[in-house]
Amino acid sequence: MTYGVVRRIATCGSVSLLLLGLGFPEVDAESTDGCVSTLSSLELIQAPREFRSDRIRQGVVVLRFWSTWCSPCVADLPAYNRAVREASEGGDAILFVAISTERAEAIGAFLRQRPMEGIVAADNGGVVASACGVRIYPTTIVLRDGRVVATVAPGELPLPALRAAMKSGRFHDLDSDVGAPAVFAASMREYVPAADGSVDSSLAIEGAGFEARAAAVSTLIEQAYDVRAPHLVWNTAEPRGRYDVSIETSGTVPFAWKRVLQEILKGTLGFATRVETRTVVAYDLGIDAKALAPTAHRDSRITRRPGEIDATAIDVRGLALTLEEELGATVQPRCGPETRFDLRVHWDPADSQSLLLSLKALGVHLRKRMAQEKRLIIDSPGCGESSAAESTPRRLETVPPSM
Repeated sequence: MTYGVVRRIATCGSVSLLLLGLGFPEVDAESTDGCVSTLSSLELIQAPREFRSDRIRQGVVVLRFWSTWCSPCVADLPAYNRAVREASEGGDAILFVAISTERAEAIGAFLRQRPMEGIVAADNGGVVASACGVRIYPTTIVLRDGRVVATVAPGELPLPALRAAMKSGRFHDLDSDVGAPAVFAASMREYVPAADGSVDSSLAIEGAGFEARAAAVSTLIEQAYDVRAPHLVWNTAEPRGRYDVSIETSGTVPFAWKRVLQEILKGTLGFATRVETRTVVAYDLGIDAKALAPTAHRDSRITRRPGEIDATAIDVRGLALTLEEELGATVQPRCGPETRFDLRVHWDPADSQSLLLSLKALGVHLRKRMAQEKRLIIDSPGCGESSAAESTPRRLETVPPSM
């Protein structure tokens, strides 16, 4: 079968792959019929020249949810390609659609290195994956006449079993064991704020898992790479959106979710990272022994506004981290009280020097110095110009089922 490239994407080297084991799907086929209605949002990256969008609701369709950062997906690629070819050569009326929630550019770059058979599409914002209940990759969902009839475990796609199910109509025989343990499960979706525009953000971290709601990209990068804001340098525009992220791992490797999060961020947002050692401004923090009295409060609280810090029950380390965010430079605690204290400071937000003077008046001293420090550099998504498109990108438009 001849495939037409819907969009030609520039590439910048090979894609980093996640070296983790197989995961197993946890998708209830009976609850995912609604996912079919969202397929119209897919952006086609590769499709047969004779492809018609209404085919998605006719006959048997295999939806393969995958990602370039998912090593089980990549390891299974030869078997997937073989199944697609064998189905085509055998005259089977099966449509294969590989769906990734990554950016079209990341998918296109991967396809240049590792070609895939069948249709390949980008699920912008993870709309389809969310509607289909997909959180573990790879996951395969089988449709018949526009309805979900089975989910298939990762690994080699059982084409003989699929053919047998087409003849017998017993597609439920393909269902995987949803109780099987997963090595990792991951999802990243754009955050949808409340109707009044309010943002409900949260962050939960465990040794084997990571959960974030309405997290800014910079926050996710700080967590993924163990880097504080002053050590992060953007060579490209920082994405403004917020995301919901959920990662679960087997727990056999402590904090393995950090590596998963790194690959998800690079695959979804398309940037590249590198580390440089630079000569930068840093500060040493010292507090006079009797300058700040011990607090009478039990709960710690820090409020930051332009030109104001109001902190209750804070310690020296907490003050240093707060000042780092204001100054955009490393602040190293050198001396200060061992007890927690309260602090309120005002300054001219247009003059960083006034912050140092205001702190000095309270007995808090910042000594400026030059230091050699590592910085995490965030580079732009591509390292070359995109080629001219062979045709206009298009979306997969579906036709409502006949009544």
